[in-house]
Amino acid sequence: MPVSSEHPSDELLRRYLLGQTTDSEAESIERYLQNHPELAAAFPRDLGGDALLGALRAPRSTLAEPGPQLRELMERMERLTAALDVAAEVGLRVGYFGDYELLAELGRGGMGVVFKAQQISLQRPVALKMILTGRLASSDAVQRFRTEAEAAARLDHPHIVPVYEVGEHQGQQYFSMKLIEGRSLAEHVGEYACSRIRENSGDNSLDRPDFSRSQLPAGELRARQIRVATLVAKLADAVHHAHQRGILHRDLKPANVLIDAAGEPHISDFGLAKRTDEEAGLTASGDLIGTPAYMAPEQAAGRTDLTTAVDVYGLGATLYQLLTGNRLFQGKSTARVLQLVMEVEPLRPRSVEPRMARDLETICLKCLAKQPDQRYASADALAADLRRFLAGEPILARPAGAREKLLKWARRKPALAALAVVSIVAVATLTVGLAVSNALISTAKKETDHALADRTAALDQRTAALTERSAALTDRTAALDRERRASYIKTIALAYRDVLDGDVNHALQLLQGCGPEQRRWEWHYLTRICRGSFRRLSAGAANVTDLAFSPDGKYLAALSITLLDGEPVLLRVWDAATWREVTTCTPVGLCYRDWPALVSPRLAFSHDGRQLAVSGASLPGQETAAVVRRWETESWHELPAGQATFSGQIVVAVVAGPQSLLLVCVPYAPNRGEDQPLMVELRDLDSGKIVASVPARSPVMDGAISRDGKRLAILGSDVVLVELETQRQWQARPDGHNAAASVAFHPLGDRLAVADGGGNVTLYDAADGRKQYSVRAHGDMAGPIAFSPSGEFFVSAGMDRTLRVADTDTGAERRRVLGLRTIPSRMAFSPDGRHVVVGETFNGLLTVWRWNAATAQNIPAKGDEVFGFDATPDGRWLATADPVQSTVTLWDLERRAEVRAWECYPEDIAAICVAISPDGRRVATSSFDRRVAKGKSEPKLWNAATRELAFSFPATADIVVSLSFSGDGSLLGWGGHDKTLRVWELSGPVGNGLRAVPPEERGRSVVNGLAAVPHELWSRPTKLEIFCVAVRPQREEMAVAESSLRGGKDARVYVVGLRNGQTLRELPLACPEVQFVR
Repeated sequence: MPVSSEHPSDELLRRYLLGQTTDSEAESIERYLQNHPELAAAFPRDLGGDALLGALRAPRSTLAEPGPQLRELMERMERLTAALDVAAEVGLRVGYFGDYELLAELGRGGMGVVFKAQQISLQRPVALKMILTGRLASSDAVQRFRTEAEAAARLDHPHIVPVYEVGEHQGQQYFSMKLIEGRSLAEHVGEYACSRIRENSGDNSLDRPDFSRSQLPAGELRARQIRVATLVAKLADAVHHAHQRGILHRDLKPANVLIDAAGEPHISDFGLAKRTDEEAGLTASGDLIGTPAYMAPEQAAGRTDLTTAVDVYGLGATLYQLLTGNRLFQGKSTARVLQLVMEVEPLRPRSVEPRMARDLETICLKCLAKQPDQRYASADALAADLRRFLAGEPILARPAGAREKLLKWARRKPALAALAVVSIVAVATLTVGLAVSNALISTAKKETDHALADRTAALDQRTAALTERSAALTDRTAALDRERRASYIKTIALAYRDVLDGDVNHALQLLQGCGPEQRRWEWHYLTRICRGSFRRLSAGAANVTDLAFSPDGKYLAALSITLLDGEPVLLRVWDAATWREVTTCTPVGLCYRDWPALVSPRLAFSHDGRQLAVSGASLPGQETAAVVRRWETESWHELPAGQATFSGQIVVAVVAGPQSLLLVCVPYAPNRGEDQPLMVELRDLDSGKIVASVPARSPVMDGAISRDGKRLAILGSDVVLVELETQRQWQARPDGHNAAASVAFHPLGDRLAVADGGGNVTLYDAADGRKQYSVRAHGDMAGPIAFSPSGEFFVSAGMDRTLRVADTDTGAERRRVLGLRTIPSRMAFSPDGRHVVVGETFNGLLTVWRWNAATAQNIPAKGDEVFGFDATPDGRWLATADPVQSTVTLWDLERRAEVRAWECYPEDIAAICVAISPDGRRVATSSFDRRVAKGKSEPKLWNAATRELAFSFPATADIVVSLSFSGDGSLLGWGGHDKTLRVWELSGPVGNGLRAVPPEERGRSVVNGLAAVPHELWSRPTKLEIFCVAVRPQREEMAVAESSLRGGKDARVYVVGLRNGQTLRELPLACPEVQFVR
């Protein structure tokens, strides 16, 4: 029969093997095999021969049982047929399969074959995987193949081989992957191994390799450990990525890790992968899935309820092989290997290479624990511990203790363990016998002991006398300590009062008088305030009239006067980097005059910082005029042509315009009537020309110009805002009858802040003069005001001797700063915003603060009232409690936004206290029952992510006013007015394990799918009512503040151990009440 050029049919191949083909048919098959040598290798040529052909040609009745040669032939025929099907279906002879051009075979396994291919449509190299048996594949094989493809396709990680396409072509299942040019990790083990070893081919008693070591140099050993830890950490990240998407690999081993040209690992072959959210499916109970040498014990036992712990074990087995160069267990048979995996503890890697890092061995052995719950909880935890090892930080894993090692040894050697128990019993029996003998001997010695007792009694009497003397000395020492403590507390109180009064120098003198052994946190706190937050500079004269920083922030200049008519003006300049004085001078021909309109000398730097101008009045006896002098700031020499005189004028302000210095002038008119307008002129200092002229009715005291030079503010009893280009004017009148005290433009020039004599600060829109808001900033008159260079906030100073930092957009207070000693007069920010300087009246001092106003932020309150709050240590999350609505609100402090809110208690029960765990996952609340006179409380534990109730604690007899979590979130402490301090141990980590508690399960919590009950670790009574508790995150300690609700008793603050409740120390206090401790 003619033979086509296509691949031979199954029937033709069978007849060829049985010798039933014609010569032409046989010749055609021979040519086909020559063109496909990869198929010829599988062809059973060595099973030919007359005897075999005779057996094949024998009648079926004579072949009751096929012999071994016949069975082998039949098996190889089936493999050949399957291989030919694959070759035909993928177009092997022509090199094409659908959209792919097949280039070479990369490898094959028990189920699939992988080709190197080129995707024609996208012109990219890929790895193409197909089922080895082609169309003859069983439904289970097809399902496993598709499971592998779907599992890999769900993953997107740099260390997992990505899947490009999954499909079917002409009935053949396939999927394409990224082509990794490189070898498997199994072929690289020798490059990573931390010990040069040889494996003994023999099978020893534990089926373990016989390690014959040849030590590596110390430097290379350390480098290899780092390479191994880095590589396995990357693999653990990839495995954790798969676990997060519900995929278990179940066959992690070096052969399934590809190393690319850059040395980066890529996990492949998800043929045994399993989705955690599916039923057993293809794997029946008792089936073995995976490679025996790398199986976890539960996997080797054939269990189907596998967890992510099997992949952690696979990573540990891979890490073990990379460290030692050998597989974990070896045996002569698969059954022997499985027995070793389930029953025998692995050999310690340090027994192979004693110089190996102990932490790396501990990490490896933790992964290889027989029990899943003794391994790392996740692959991410393994990666984190490896990175701690790489960073030189302490790891979390700990080696097995003596008790655990003993139990493992007993399970491994039950006979020896039984013998040991018998030996211990025998020794105990012998010990009892010896004890009886000793009792008899001791009876005989009693008479001797009585004689010795008499002599001891005499010695005790002498000791008692010495003890009394020692007690007297102790009492005297205690009295001295109390006296020193009282003196220390008094010194701290006086120093604190000096800080409030602004007398920092005297406060420092008092603090220095405290001995080193007395200095506690409050001493360091006050010392840090005195030395770190601000410094004092002397302006030279009693009253600071003006101050300014140069535009480059290099210099600070200040003017001061004595307030005596005709007295000269003192100019002093400092280096703003070192605060050392640069120059001090008294400008010639310029003084302070107490005219009917009180006007102080002013100064300003030019916009380029190269000049400083100072204005004042002419000397007594001369014609009334305004005098201006200028200095160049490079050498601080007065400019020869820098003097300018404006006859009949008064300069109320010197401002820096965009091009030159400008003067705000008013005419000297002592006899002007109240209804006569006063023309305010803006003059160019260089040319003397009038830039603008504005009428004003009230006496003008000061002026300010916006940074862009477009707007001018004139300060009198009211504020006149002038747009210089159009000469349009707006009047800003403070609320009530308060006169304006100072003005300041926003750096953008679009807003104007006005401080008035009533302590108010009002913000106006500079474009149209509309008021945006007004806030009460100070209890008395508000003085100078200044915006930060960024314009985000502004600072005002008042006669209450405080600085108030406020948000520009809302006017809300950010913080309040102490340190002023007298009335503030002028204020200025450094250009970089790092310093703010305030000049004072009557003492001639300048106070300089190192500034950081971004330490506080405002969160818009929700509900009727905020009674309790708590934040995580990292400042990310804030929880607040509203007693009116009985709700808890969770805030994201980075975004300053509400995340979620929920109702904690029913109506008539108020939520009064809240605490949030350090990781932000748990929230604890306490309540106040308005219906009960004494006000019992019911603490609760919530899942912050789901807002579900996790646990309801037993109600207390009185209200709980304070709760606090431990640093790891496993303990919760609280106290209140029932005079009882309690600490509860919460059952395990929360994560996603906490769920809502139905009514029938109240009093229980569900953690990680297992019911567990949080229990009270300890409780202890207190002398007074508890007002606050606070846990120190870094230590297992809790601070407790006690005060009496009825007064008349001293408050107590002490520290207890979080685990046992024992008092560790008590803080000395001399106050009747403490309501907060942190």
